[in-house]
Amino acid sequence: MGKYAEITIKETTKELLDILKKQTNDRNINRINCLIHLKEKKFRTRQELSNHIGCHIRTMERWLKDYKSNGLEQMLYSGTRNSLPTVITLEVQQGLKDVVCDQDKGFASYVQAKDWVVKEYSIELNYNTIRQHLIKYHKTKIKSPRKSHVKKDKEAASAFLKTA
Repeated sequence: MGKYAEITIKETTKELLDILKKQTNDRNINRINCLIHLKEKKFRTRQELSNHIGCHIRTMERWLKDYKSNGLEQMLYSGTRNSLPTVITLEVQQGLKDVVCDQDKGFASYVQAKDWVVKEYSIELNYNTIRQHLIKYHKTKIKSPRKSHVKKDKEAASAFLKTA
């Protein structure tokens, strides 16, 4: 037999519904729905409630533990993720954008782009950093021509291109 879903919730159902309407984060919506269902005693066990909400029972118990110890505000708190600052400065990004968007300049390879950044800005960046930045923000693809066959007749090819 499952553990009974008994917990004392300080807020009224109306207050919880008002808070629910203001939420935009799906995680917080599920947490408030959990409290509402517990307040209204719709489900007999925590397992039934967790199945209804669509989360694991241990996750729901962690929410309830946060609610018991710290209150509703702490339970709904969603901390920001720590992301690393970008290695490529805004000045370098603008310079890369100018060169990539200019049809006369451009880069023949990502190595050439890396060397250009070293020459222009005296910043040593990894090859993959430059490559990923150019692909992500400027949708670049460095294209290399295919080798031509040794026995190919160049005059026949040019004649074919004129008639095509």
